[in-house]
Amino acid sequence: MALIVGPFALGVAVAPRCERSEVPLVMIALILSTWSAWRFPGARPLGIPILVFLMGIGRGALLYVPLSPNDLRLVVPEGPVLATVGGRIASNPRVSIFDQRPHLECELACEILQLEDQEPIRATGRILVRVPDSEGRHILLGRSIRVRGVLDAPRGPAFAGDLDPRKRWRHRGVSFVLQTDGERDQQWISSEPEEPPWTRRLRRTLRERLTHGLPEGPSRDLLVAITLGRVDPIPPSLTQPFRDSGTAHIFAVSGLHVGITIGALSGALRRLVSHQTTRALTMTIAMWIYIALVGGPDSAVRAGVMGTTLVWASTWRRPVGRVNSIALAGWLILLWDPGSLFDLGFQLSFLVITTLFGVDPPVREWLKKHLRADRWIPLESAHISRRFLCAAARHLARALAASTAISLVTIPLISQSFHTITPAAPIANTLLTPLAAPILLLSWAGILIDPLTPEIASVSLQVSHSLMTTLREGAEFFSRPAFGTRACSGLGAPQTTLLYTSAFLGIGTAMAANRKGGLLIMALGAGVAIAWSGASRPVVRLTALPVYGGAVAHFSRTSEERSQILFDCGSIRSAAQKVTPFLHARGINRVAAVILTHGDVDQVGGAVQIIESFSTQRIYASPVPFPSSAYRQARKNAIDLECDWTEREAGDRLGPWT
Repeated sequence: MALIVGPFALGVAVAPRCERSEVPLVMIALILSTWSAWRFPGARPLGIPILVFLMGIGRGALLYVPLSPNDLRLVVPEGPVLATVGGRIASNPRVSIFDQRPHLECELACEILQLEDQEPIRATGRILVRVPDSEGRHILLGRSIRVRGVLDAPRGPAFAGDLDPRKRWRHRGVSFVLQTDGERDQQWISSEPEEPPWTRRLRRTLRERLTHGLPEGPSRDLLVAITLGRVDPIPPSLTQPFRDSGTAHIFAVSGLHVGITIGALSGALRRLVSHQTTRALTMTIAMWIYIALVGGPDSAVRAGVMGTTLVWASTWRRPVGRVNSIALAGWLILLWDPGSLFDLGFQLSFLVITTLFGVDPPVREWLKKHLRADRWIPLESAHISRRFLCAAARHLARALAASTAISLVTIPLISQSFHTITPAAPIANTLLTPLAAPILLLSWAGILIDPLTPEIASVSLQVSHSLMTTLREGAEFFSRPAFGTRACSGLGAPQTTLLYTSAFLGIGTAMAANRKGGLLIMALGAGVAIAWSGASRPVVRLTALPVYGGAVAHFSRTSEERSQILFDCGSIRSAAQKVTPFLHARGINRVAAVILTHGDVDQVGGAVQIIESFSTQRIYASPVPFPSSAYRQARKNAIDLECDWTEREAGDRLGPWT
């Protein structure tokens, strides 16, 4: 199975480059390959991968190539046009920042299109609808809507080095963006959401049971998020420590949650149900009910497909290895949604699972051989205290090894997508992630037994709440500047190749015999790749970044922190949403000095944000007493933060580069 999903994924990756005229040729080649594989059995070892590759191209072409004459890419003219679009909402709304204002975005499966001064026509395709945040809280998956606004192609990256959103939307099959002004441009055709009413009532009941008797505060909000998924929006301030410590995946309902659920169900059903098929069916139904209750996010669906594959393969006693199980789950997901191949969550999920399956067995065998309670007697005969300490040390070592390996192999994807690396992530995940299992199990135990024994349920929820408080405090500890996230410009192609080559060679060497040599190869490869990426390059660069109300200029002589100079800071929103991401994308963690040209709010409003985010120690400003309240407030806050506020007059030199 692993040899089949590879050619299929490669075909899906090639599909976006296909032209409409090339699709019939692909179909002819697919038919000929099928006939050859059936007619000539000896050619099947070569013919089947080619056949699967062509199947991947054909499946991807249905999403990426405009085959229908009513496709939006064929009927919508170039440039922004005023249009009315009718269709059904195909995704849950998500909050995004557009033009420095919060908006809600959702995907719309188009059915009717009416351009300005033209008759309505049938149209197919997906459109991203963007509405002001305050006007779109009632958007629900599955509702039919007719929307009027400006239809245009997605914008490019906000600055050089940032992710290109056009690629992301194209991979999801979204061709255009419809920008509306508010609720007056929306006409609801169907008020019935796709989600059944009983699901909403059940979710509300579960939330009430979970929060009953718990004190209000961040720990309770986070407990709801980890147990029931992100049903309600959580303030970014609560999740920021988890992002900075590399443990934000705890709140994404994914393989961790589904794995805990499967483990708990397997342990309970093994004592209650003897028939294996009944046990597997019960586990599968319970697992998918849980996924539906948490909102069915893509990460949970991927984990559910993989969990279902493993459960039934074990039940039917099929000789399916771990790699084949991963491959089968990946093939099923790509067959349903080819766009998942380009999704960062899909890539990280399968990279993490593959790394776990590759690293954990040799580490477990090595620990079993070298880490024993007593050298001379079997483990079963040792004292119970020695056995407990030995088991705890083994679990801790396995978790640290797995966490370190995962952090290393995901560096290229994380650094390219988020422009950050988290040095403390291996230790933070080793110590904090195990707390997710008791938190999740105690929370669900309290929810389920609340109607029977409210007292025991209350104790269970209180313990879960205390563990969540411990988890939150641990994340805050590891998110400190000494441990937390560092900005990174991203690994290039040579560094990525070196990292993955050393990882695969190290895993292969460790599994063969030489485990120490394998770990040494992985560590050396990762260290050289990261050092190579962060090497200073003496290039003088001046970048003007347009922001609302003006521009911010960034001057740099090398990649060293002491050479980073910023001219103006922008407003508060500009500093948070544009200037800070821009500097992080350049791999900058510290700005040596900020030069304020004048005192308008659009230039000095974000000064405090820059000082706190980049540990700026000096600000140069004019001695002119600007009457702006934003300027006076920025000066006061900078002095309170022990930042050196220095005034310079015309003709003064600030450094050798002036």
